[in-house]
Amino acid sequence: MGLTWQPTRPVVVRDRWQAQGPGDTWTTVMTWKDFDDFVQYEGVTYGTKEIEFARVEALPSQTNVKLQLAVGGTPPLERLREVGWSILDSHHVSRTAESYRQYIQGSRGEFSVAKNVYVATRSGWFSCRSVCYLAAGLPVVVQDTGFSDLIPTGQGLFAFTDLPEAARALKTVESDYSFHQEAARDLARTHFDSDLVLGRMLEHIGLG
Repeated sequence: MGLTWQPTRPVVVRDRWQAQGPGDTWTTVMTWKDFDDFVQYEGVTYGTKEIEFARVEALPSQTNVKLQLAVGGTPPLERLREVGWSILDSHHVSRTAESYRQYIQGSRGEFSVAKNVYVATRSGWFSCRSVCYLAAGLPVVVQDTGFSDLIPTGQGLFAFTDLPEAARALKTVESDYSFHQEAARDLARTHFDSDLVLGRMLEHIGLG
């Protein structure tokens, strides 16, 4: 007999995250091609972030903001730099919990794609990393996986499906940055706070 899976949201302890500055560069931490091979299910092939990133690779030419990837795996570093992305080694910025926190808190916001398998299945997946940016009062612009059906977007958090939407979202945030900072903090408080999410989980399983 299988397990009964219960949906929940990623959690964050908000008092562990504070923006420093903020910084001048939009960042993310990611792995290029997590899987050794593509996943196939019922005749459909699914991949990871390298597939989706191709859709927004040209973003630096479409916006005036600075964009940086802290990336591991085997990304095409030369090509990414040529089209305007700044690149760091993800292992360097995430070697410890403190270095990871410092990297996020020193950012201006997060821009990221999602794994192809999450986008293609419209799974509603939302990253625990993005929640940390929000808790630090840093706006988040990430690829939609269906989470926009469940979490408010357009203030502090933006979901995009293509390159023009991604560029517009960054422009919108930059046009009133302090407003979107506060909106990001509020989303962390009302949707991802550890007391809220874990409290509801305990109540659901009868331990609240």
